[in-house]
Amino acid sequence: MSGITNTHDHGMSSFCGLLENLTGISRSGSRDIGGVGIDIIVETIVSFMNKNKKHARVQFHCCRALSNIAALSESNRCIIAEYGGVNSIFGVAESFSRDEFWEELVTYSILCCIVSVPDGQLSIAGNVMKYVFEVMGKYCYSDKLGILEYTCGIVANIPIHSINFVGQVYSDRNIKIVIDVVNAHPMNISIQSMACQALERLSIISDVRDVLCSMDGIRTIIRAMKVHPSEYHIQLSCCICLWNISTDSLQHASEIVHQDGVGVIVSAMQSHFQSDKIQKTACGALWTIFANNYQSEKQNFEEKFTPIDHKSVIDAVICAIFTYSESTSVVENVCGVLSVLSMQASNAATLTTNGGIDALIETMRAHIHNSTIVEYICAIIRNIVVVHSFDDTQIKIQMIHSILRGMREHPENRLVQHEACDALWGLCTAQDHVQVKNEIIANKGMDLIMKVLKHENEDTHIIVRKTLESLIT
Repeated sequence: MSGITNTHDHGMSSFCGLLENLTGISRSGSRDIGGVGIDIIVETIVSFMNKNKKHARVQFHCCRALSNIAALSESNRCIIAEYGGVNSIFGVAESFSRDEFWEELVTYSILCCIVSVPDGQLSIAGNVMKYVFEVMGKYCYSDKLGILEYTCGIVANIPIHSINFVGQVYSDRNIKIVIDVVNAHPMNISIQSMACQALERLSIISDVRDVLCSMDGIRTIIRAMKVHPSEYHIQLSCCICLWNISTDSLQHASEIVHQDGVGVIVSAMQSHFQSDKIQKTACGALWTIFANNYQSEKQNFEEKFTPIDHKSVIDAVICAIFTYSESTSVVENVCGVLSVLSMQASNAATLTTNGGIDALIETMRAHIHNSTIVEYICAIIRNIVVVHSFDDTQIKIQMIHSILRGMREHPENRLVQHEACDALWGLCTAQDHVQVKNEIIANKGMDLIMKVLKHENEDTHIIVRKTLESLIT
């Protein structure tokens, strides 16, 4: 233990060793240790560390004691953050030689103290993250897996809005280090999990995404998903990464498609059907990928998506909407995916044969108070009846009832009214339009459509006039 024998204050080090032992045997959730409040103990430990920076044994025992306290509860970690415990731990790295022993102790202790600390409660000194990335880079290709796991874990858990965080990580070198860790240890589940969580955190920063992708980050993420299909944390973090990366970027979304990203996302949904988080994030990623590709060149929509097995995508998202019918976030993202895919005739046809329409109508009934879900389902219905011909009049009547109910529920929401009128127009142009029109009129649909004119939007007025004309001709 490098430097440990150099201390001259045996009484102080013995006391700190006692603190380490007491905190190590405390029960999870304890609000005191030996009758003394956690806040008093943390304040004392931090004070010892700040006043005895050159005393190796004091620093060693205090780091271990703070790690023990942090492991007991999230509230304890918030107390440590309040008293500046993380910065005091980092002071150990500055005071002693940066050898493996101290680097493992410091990175482990920092990680223990920051997990789940709420954003805004953690103040980190400007050079802490610089140190973390230096240590990660130093051991990237080594067998010191503990240090790599701790450093990746720190990056994964630092609140994104902590002071100077963006400035500390926004460098090509730091981003490449994390990608290199993933690639250097492809079969180690713990490293893969923590490193992918680190990439997830980095991908939140919009300026980082281009750098990450330029370093083959998309290929790295997809490879990790393929190698570890059953590992929940890896799949979840990678789905979030792909969601973030594809947001507002045609180039990134297209690269994900090219690298078979859609296939691995669908596989994640199928392998982890019991996880609502994976269903939500996977559908969110699919939505942004498809939407960006479609918006880039609408006339080539069919050609751009031809290589993708759309049926497997649609089956997966319909399964998600059935399984998590009460989850607003899952349902919203599923509807987002289908609002794009239903623009293609073959996909619309799939929705009419795999139970998709029934699922959408039932979902609209269950979430009638959610304007976003109502809006997107109206858009899907419009797409289906316009690009694909089907003759089930009873289903169309159910669609009409759901649409009109949505219009009554959200009279002030222009987007809902717009999409609802567009869907009604699509139904009025179908082959069985006479019965459809009669159903709309009989349920006072004409009055509802007229009321939409109060929304001062030219595009909406055009849709309203088009719908009214189709009803009366």
